[in-house]
Amino acid sequence: MVGSEILREIVVKISDDGKKISGTGFFVSETEIATCYHVLADKKGQLSECYFARNDGWKDWIRVVPINEKCSEPQDIAFLNCPIPISLSLNRIPFAPWNGKSKEFLSRGYDINNSAIEGAWTINEKDCEIVDYTYLGSELRLQLKSIKKTLLPGRSGSPVWSVSQKAIVGMIDH
Repeated sequence: MVGSEILREIVVKISDDGKKISGTGFFVSETEIATCYHVLADKKGQLSECYFARNDGWKDWIRVVPINEKCSEPQDIAFLNCPIPISLSLNRIPFAPWNGKSKEFLSRGYDINNSAIEGAWTINEKDCEIVDYTYLGSELRLQLKSIKKTLLPGRSGSPVWSVSQKAIVGMIDH
């Protein structure tokens, strides 16, 4: 499977009410979804007891719950448990640390400001690149460069797929 096919299968929209999109997430296993903590947190920085996830290929939203011991506000990462395992066509979702050389990446996610577009769309390698490492406070991050208006609100939680490494090397934190 190529990167765009994998992303199409694993990327989901995240919602706190099953209606309005609050961000993007992606399956890291058949039962766990990764996203950014701030996608889930309310204005006080607290998590709710449940959320909803939906892939473009599904008929309905699925209720998912935070795995509190795997959620970190300072690292801006959160994991959600999907109580019904999702059958993925992949044996294993490929993850790797960024090698510091590969610049081209793909990503797939949702734009919360454009309700006319129902589905996720893929950012291709012609629109963006991994520039280097940077820090957010003490947390190491990938520095991404994209053409204007490519990484819009709602993209937080989208996977960063390194084209040459053929693996997910990070997550967009917008």
